[in-house]
Amino acid sequence: DKCRCLRMVPPAAQVAELVDDGAYEDALALCAAAELERRLPAAVDVAAIEERYAYALYSRGDFEGAVQHWLAADGSPADVAALFPALCPPGLVAHQPRDDDDAASSPEKREALRHPPQLRQASLSRAAAAVTRYLEATREKLAARTTAGHRRAQADDDALRLVDTVLVSARLHCSPPRVGDVVDLLKAPDQRCELEAVAPLLAAGGPAYAEPLLWLYRSKGQHSRALSMLVEERCCGPPTPDADKAADKTAAHEGTWDRPRFARWKARYLRALWFSGDPRLAALALDAAASLFDLAPTLGLAVFTAARVEDAADPDDDHARLAPLRAGGAGTPPQDVVAWMKKLDLSGRPAPSPAAAKDDLLLDSGNAVAIAYLEFLVARGERLELLHNELAYLLLDGLLKATHPDRDAAYRTRLRAFLKTSARYKAETVLSWLPDDLPGEKALVLARLGRHDDVLALYADHLRDDALAEAYCAEVWERADAARTLRLAHADDDDQPPDDEAALSVYLRLARRYVGPAADPPAASAAGADYSEAGLDKAMSLVSRHVARVDPVAALELLPQGVSFARVADFAARLLRLAESGARDATVEHQLLRVHYVDLKYELTQHQLRQQSTISAVPELARLGKLKRSLPPVPLSDHLEEPYDVACVPHVFEGHLALQFRVTNNAPGHRLQNVRVRVESLGDADLYAHDAEVPLNLLPYKSTGSCYVVFRTFPTLGTVVTSFANELRFAVLPDHLNPSRSSPLAHPRDGPA
Repeated sequence: DKCRCLRMVPPAAQVAELVDDGAYEDALALCAAAELERRLPAAVDVAAIEERYAYALYSRGDFEGAVQHWLAADGSPADVAALFPALCPPGLVAHQPRDDDDAASSPEKREALRHPPQLRQASLSRAAAAVTRYLEATREKLAARTTAGHRRAQADDDALRLVDTVLVSARLHCSPPRVGDVVDLLKAPDQRCELEAVAPLLAAGGPAYAEPLLWLYRSKGQHSRALSMLVEERCCGPPTPDADKAADKTAAHEGTWDRPRFARWKARYLRALWFSGDPRLAALALDAAASLFDLAPTLGLAVFTAARVEDAADPDDDHARLAPLRAGGAGTPPQDVVAWMKKLDLSGRPAPSPAAAKDDLLLDSGNAVAIAYLEFLVARGERLELLHNELAYLLLDGLLKATHPDRDAAYRTRLRAFLKTSARYKAETVLSWLPDDLPGEKALVLARLGRHDDVLALYADHLRDDALAEAYCAEVWERADAARTLRLAHADDDDQPPDDEAALSVYLRLARRYVGPAADPPAASAAGADYSEAGLDKAMSLVSRHVARVDPVAALELLPQGVSFARVADFAARLLRLAESGARDATVEHQLLRVHYVDLKYELTQHQLRQQSTISAVPELARLGKLKRSLPPVPLSDHLEEPYDVACVPHVFEGHLALQFRVTNNAPGHRLQNVRVRVESLGDADLYAHDAEVPLNLLPYKSTGSCYVVFRTFPTLGTVVTSFANELRFAVLPDHLNPSRSSPLAHPRDGPA
């Protein structure tokens, strides 16, 4: 009998045998199992097996499976791209491996290079989808290295350039072409597509690939090339019926541009150039914007005003970044832009829709576009007087030339709003432009000049609009009153400029205009003038309703002689009620201020007491030098009947002794003034010489403060014990008595020191 000994073939040998037999899946499964049991030798190259399996699957036409194993092998993307020459752009300079490049290359790789599968139509689309998946995953790996904080090596940068370039081509060869994904890639700030390799491929696609081609030029800074092809004939397809558009909204991003979408993209692109901060790019945007105004003036204006350009299916992602910017057009003065806009010829545009809002400004001329741009600049804080004057002139010109009521209203509304809110135009110049048949606009300019009488004449006499005149008085008076209040809060005197005096008397000026010549009764009587009863009533009604805003004496002086009391009864009654109300308000305010004063005074006293109770904070004791030590407090008031507690704290300095007396006032209704302690030494007078004292000025009820007595000390031999006689002195100030009626009191006390 024979005994046979069976030995396990080493895992490495098993893996090699399986690979040689083409059983790649079994070999990889064995590697995974051995790795779990930690029996896989280091010599087994799992990545090489994955790569050999990928090449074998590629030769069979299984591109999806091959891509999966190429990703697992983490090989060179250049080798994979070279296996799909139909997917590589013609201008791409890539590594093209040959079967004799590497003698050690696997037989599967050599076979794949000798006999590549034929890629046509369906197989080409399938290969494109698989390669796209491989390149997208590879791109994520390369981007992750940079995101993790690693500096991108030159090899990674070259690999990313190859991956992005081939990825564009692969996505376009998919069925259907993934144009939207190509656009997203070209918009990415980290893409590295080769311009000269991708541009011919996109250009060959015609209008369907116009957007990715434009993004390619834009991402590479080739703005001149982008603008040269950004014309409707090269970017837009043939017109389609509206029904077809409505049925295919979801595919709009993948298809050819229609005219509105082309115009929106162009507007956003030119807007980005205008607000880039680069004078060269701003000049390119200005040169190319004229054609956009021919397509859609609203979009053309958005280039210069950073307005939002979007619809439901096409969001405006750049608007949030551009909106906070003050103004664009670096290197181009705004007055030059205005002059350029005024030359725009929009006469060939179709008539605007009648459904437009009444106050909308129709962009039907270069002047209208310039007005909209100037309004944008003024809203952003433009301070140049020339531009403000230009806006006023253009609005006035549009108003005078308007032939339709809606256009008249649009220009009139804008002109009045500008004249009322802007403080930068030259009022004298604008006033000279205004004709007499625009009294409302003239009144706004006269108000800027402070000519209140002229304004009231226009409102009350020319327009006969009492409500408008009274509203003007209210606005002027409130503005002047606010300025006066602010000035009084920051100045010691109440002098006010003449302009403010005229503004504060604006109600009387209107009342005087109602009364007429009654303001000068002798002259009026000599002239035989008759006074309008209605005017008198109107004037008295005005000053009665605004009695708090007029000088009552000046108001009564406006009345002609012989006016009955019945005419002024309402005014007098309101004036009396105002006076009574003012007296009550003054009393309440006085009491509130009195309470506030008492609180502040109490807080000040407490602060002073706390400060004087800290020996280092007493200025009079600073000359004593550094404190050597402080002894424990000695109570001195244990036997006193009066409610005044006193404790003494000795402080020892070099050559001086300072006695701090802490006094507490427990006497209800009493305030102590000039609190001090008289101290006499009961021992050897040559040891202590009185040097100074620091009294306590005021001690309210339930408060504790400190006063000090300072002695000069002399050197002694040994320990000396002595006593002092202490006498507390102060003046009592009852809360209901005047300080001049205070009475001094003294409380003696002996104590050791």
